[in-house]
Amino acid sequence: MGNNDQMGLVPVTIARVKTETPAIRTFVFEESFAHAPGQFVMVWVPGVDEIPMALSSENSITVQKVGDATSALFDLGPGAKLGIRGPFGNGFTKGEKMLAIAGGVGAAPLLPLARADCGMTMLLGARNETELLFVDQLDECTDVLIATDDGSLGQKGFVTTLMDDLNLGSYDRVAVCGPE
Repeated sequence: MGNNDQMGLVPVTIARVKTETPAIRTFVFEESFAHAPGQFVMVWVPGVDEIPMALSSENSITVQKVGDATSALFDLGPGAKLGIRGPFGNGFTKGEKMLAIAGGVGAAPLLPLARADCGMTMLLGARNETELLFVDQLDECTDVLIATDDGSLGQKGFVTTLMDDLNLGSYDRVAVCGPE
């Protein structure tokens, strides 16, 4: 329904809500948006606010509950209406051999890239094992290396520590999303 030329508000209906982790949910819409991996949309939560959110697929956003707008979004279920503007941004540039680095909900905009590329190493990090996002889906199409702050799964420490054992020169593109 939405496309790059349409900058107006597009009404969408939530088809289903999937709990990904204790603090992260994916909201699947009845409507789809043609987009490049890494592009984002502006999501209008009626009566609350409009916030930027990365598309985790052509018809979904994956949201971490962090403030007023995301808390209000978490109160919504199937059948609820939102407004979407976009997609916006350039997205990620694909390469022959890619390295993707994701922290927490930063895995959401990298998931479409992983599905589109499949010649990728994914460094995936989170605070703990229960907060890791899309492990099974990413494992299907990438070489996934995991780090958790508490060491509950994978290497203990920040996701960036996983780079120590890689030959970074062997990658022609790097895509990153997550906390600084």
